[in-house]
Amino acid sequence: MHTRQEEEIMKDWNEITVMLKMTKSEAIAQLLKMGYQHEITYLIQDYYYLPSTADLSKDTLDLLNDMVLIRKFNESVKLTIKRKKYDSDGSIISQTNTDLPVENFIKAEQFLKELGYTRVMEIYDEAYIVNKDGLGFAVENVNNGDWLMLEIEENEFYPQIKDLKAKLDESGLHYDDSDYFVKKAQLVYNQHMKNI
Repeated sequence: MHTRQEEEIMKDWNEITVMLKMTKSEAIAQLLKMGYQHEITYLIQDYYYLPSTADLSKDTLDLLNDMVLIRKFNESVKLTIKRKKYDSDGSIISQTNTDLPVENFIKAEQFLKELGYTRVMEIYDEAYIVNKDGLGFAVENVNNGDWLMLEIEENEFYPQIKDLKAKLDESGLHYDDSDYFVKKAQLVYNQHMKNI
């Protein structure tokens, strides 16, 4: 059993992320109409670093598991390691985050460079969070409008992916239902590699 402090450092959960087929303002208006309440708006800045020893011929999803990121959220900065397991269709089976709070971004980046890591990409995620009956929906504007997504995480009230899909279907939002596990980091990394 993990202590509360360990649980804050390491999370094990799953989520769904879909591409929205409507504007950010339309999605927010629809959720508010459905009785969701605005909880918070925030910006997360993730800076992804890859070790110099990484095998670049690996699949993008495997490479992402090799990366360490520096996450800036409000005034806090932390090193984060994300590990995801996928089924044969690319759907996320499980994922963990391990976080280590650090003093500041510059020291964190210096530390990673000393370990042989190089920054390969950045993700800016402006999220508008609404909540109803213990379930939060995050309308996410990724990289200044490159993508508009909706993310919903499992929790104690909605512990399974099927529960999240059912709530998403009830929401009245227009979204691409061909992929419930859109991977922001994969999209950004693939776009980054095209531009090199």
